[in-house]
Amino acid sequence: MSIAQRTSSARSSISPSAVRTDQGTAISWLTDRLEGKPTTSNCRTMPFQR
Repeated sequence: MSIAQRTSSARSSISPSAVRTDQGTAISWLTDRLEGKPTTSNCRTMPFQR
């Protein structure tokens, strides 16, 4: 299976509402960084995120 086929397959398994939610969060995070707002690490929570 090619990378394009795997990417397409992965996209089809993600609900559109989840993509919009994640995209909005990502844009907000990026906007805050570009405006110089600090962020905190969430590395401790990584084992619990799924």
